[in-house]
Amino acid sequence: MKLIQPIFINQTETKNTGLGSANKSYSLSDAIERIKLDTEHKVSSFLLFLIPNQKTWEPDWLWHNFVMSTLKDKFPSTEFYVDTCMCSTLPDGHCCILKDRELSEDTLQSLVRVIEANGHKMAHSDMGPNTALNARMEFPQLEVMSYVKWRSVMYEGFRDTADSTPSSIRSYQVEVDDADGFVYMANKYIKSDCNSLLLKPGITSVDMLHQLRQKTDMPIGGYQVSGEWLPIKDQVAAIQEQHKIYKRSGYDFMVTYGARMFNLLSK
Repeated sequence: MKLIQPIFINQTETKNTGLGSANKSYSLSDAIERIKLDTEHKVSSFLLFLIPNQKTWEPDWLWHNFVMSTLKDKFPSTEFYVDTCMCSTLPDGHCCILKDRELSEDTLQSLVRVIEANGHKMAHSDMGPNTALNARMEFPQLEVMSYVKWRSVMYEGFRDTADSTPSSIRSYQVEVDDADGFVYMANKYIKSDCNSLLLKPGITSVDMLHQLRQKTDMPIGGYQVSGEWLPIKDQVAAIQEQHKIYKRSGYDFMVTYGARMFNLLSK
């Protein structure tokens, strides 16, 4: 089972987070050193979260472009998925612009253009109904991984790290007892011709994984979110056990804050 390592990069200096000593919010220079070390330990795939130092309703993505181009130059053969959630960019901490769908889609598409221009892959996590479709229409060859997210209390560690606590209810995410809504969103992304699905949180989506297997043969992964990771982050046996559970459940890949640690343990 493929493992993907999240990495946080901010615009100022490296900061400790609650996700463990190996999951800091890095400055770009420190992120380069961290990725270099990770790749030496056979981590080959990263999920990139970019945290600008100023929040705005009108992002120009210039710093994002600089980071993406720098990483492409430094690590040309490494796989980077760039997360499109705007929660760390927008002043209200939401994944998209709630009051203006057209503006939200235009803003997201301008970020997609930056991702494509730098040769990276797109992690469509904003839950916008047309984000994947818009990306596919403009860039048929762009690889798109679409999130299907429950509205969960298990994201707090991530939100603290990304400075992205939302100011109101996240109506674009699926309520945890709405299985039909979860399947509906997944089907919408499948029809948009995404390349893979990422279910979040992974551990609470196992039942949905089996339903979705009846609808598509595309790769489906699970995100071991901060609420799953934090209780086990220093426990070697628990990290290995969780990996086995995700693999046994039938996930094709796993996004985990412990990808680098698992690779070290597997040596």
